[in-house]
Amino acid sequence: MAHNIVDVDAFTSAVTVPDGGDPRTAASVELPFQAVSNRTRNNKNRLDALANAVNVTNGDVRAFSDFEYCSAAGAAVTKPRTLMIPLSQAATAPGWVSAAGGLQATLASAQVEIPLPVQTGCIVTMVRVAYLNSSAPGTPPGFAVIRKVADKATPGIGVQNTERADTNGTPGTTSATPQLMSTGVFSSTVVNLATEEWYVRVQGRQVGDVVYWVELTMSDPGPRNF
Repeated sequence: MAHNIVDVDAFTSAVTVPDGGDPRTAASVELPFQAVSNRTRNNKNRLDALANAVNVTNGDVRAFSDFEYCSAAGAAVTKPRTLMIPLSQAATAPGWVSAAGGLQATLASAQVEIPLPVQTGCIVTMVRVAYLNSSAPGTPPGFAVIRKVADKATPGIGVQNTERADTNGTPGTTSATPQLMSTGVFSSTVVNLATEEWYVRVQGRQVGDVVYWVELTMSDPGPRNF
């Protein structure tokens, strides 16, 4: 009596076929049919997973959610990324200044905001700032990760949110020597650049203090179109 083969999600290898002289029974041909059916199911499931990320229309492939990193099963995943941030926004022109200790930026005001190169869909997980008090110890420096949400209906109006401050991790000190401030590991709000901007706000002791570098660590969802 005829029956259906129950396929399995597996790329079965190898596909074994009967040789001459083997018994001509249903069982002798069912084994290779089973293997091919398994491969077909495996390929279909992979294509279905891929369809969650792309849409094929008239021969064109369009990304549903831009281009995301994904697992073998097609599920969205993120990858950790660590970036050094250019400090041209934190100093007088030309920004980076060559010094005996390397590249650095001298603060042109006691408080500066340095744009973070985040992208939509990512999550900020840590920010570190290497800093130098330029004179005798006094008020300790500080910094915070700021998320500014614009009010597009009323220009000039918006909301500033402190996502994380150095006091949550390693805060600044009054020492007049190089120091490292850090937010510690955390998980920020998911970034949406359609409505918001992200900055590191460095609150220095005074003009003339030095930022050696700023480091951003984030979970990266994948290449984006913006």
